[in-house]
Amino acid sequence: MKRFQYVWFSTTLFTALALSALFCFAVTGLFGQKPPSEFGEMLKQARQTSTNDPVVRPEYPVIPFILSAKDRALNAGDTMRIEFVVSNFISISAYQFALKFDTSFLKFQSVAVDPGVYLQLSDFGLFQIDKGNINCLFSDIQGLFLPDRTVLFRLTLVVKKSASRLSDHLVLDGSILIPRAYDDYLIPRLVMLRYTAELSERQQAAEADHTLQTWPNPYTEHASVSFFADQPGPAVLQVYDAGGALCGQVVEQVSAGPQVWMLPDNIPCGVLHVELNAGGKRTTKKIVHLCH
Repeated sequence: MKRFQYVWFSTTLFTALALSALFCFAVTGLFGQKPPSEFGEMLKQARQTSTNDPVVRPEYPVIPFILSAKDRALNAGDTMRIEFVVSNFISISAYQFALKFDTSFLKFQSVAVDPGVYLQLSDFGLFQIDKGNINCLFSDIQGLFLPDRTVLFRLTLVVKKSASRLSDHLVLDGSILIPRAYDDYLIPRLVMLRYTAELSERQQAAEADHTLQTWPNPYTEHASVSFFADQPGPAVLQVYDAGGALCGQVVEQVSAGPQVWMLPDNIPCGVLHVELNAGGKRTTKKIVHLCH
């Protein structure tokens, strides 16, 4: 009986905290403000309540939520419809990010969503559209899953002035809203915007998506590493400390496509250099490990 009362109380408390956190998340994002410090503390408390039983503790890795759009040239007078395609939209309970477009090159016309993706036009804050700001917000306590390559929404812009690349004039702006998503355990994920060129998929993989990404940076406990393998074969991830000493290594056979790994445990604190060797290419990234 005591066990039942404890489980019932923990579940009720977590649900109340989660609903309060998601409400705060949506309200602060809608009006273009960063979440207050109390929101972060509320999330922390909710996570602790939901995971103090090791049976239900969620496992890492924390996978970034990725939006992709095709890069292209801007031709004055054209009407451009941009599709934002999702990857890793797995058990997403909430997200927030802000798109910023250069109003000297682009003019907003409309935003549209498909019925099957659970979004509404009210999930887009357009009150600062004259400044090129589009706040994108979503929350659902149950957590939703969308298959990769699903179009999340479509943005229509009119080109006022020609330019070589859309990606130079439409970006994620973290100064308006912190680009972040939360899964159904309220574990935070990075939101990333990736542009793909209007080339073949193989060229896109080689030229656009091979970039090595680390998140969060700096980190305190766990960090994920993502990259795109343009061909199957061995991949080697090595971590070096500031003095150049090898302090961690991951070796795996990978298939072609996006990859997400976790940095090895027991990595020393300080400035680290992450090196990836895959597909005959060598990529490095600096990351900082903070100690408590």
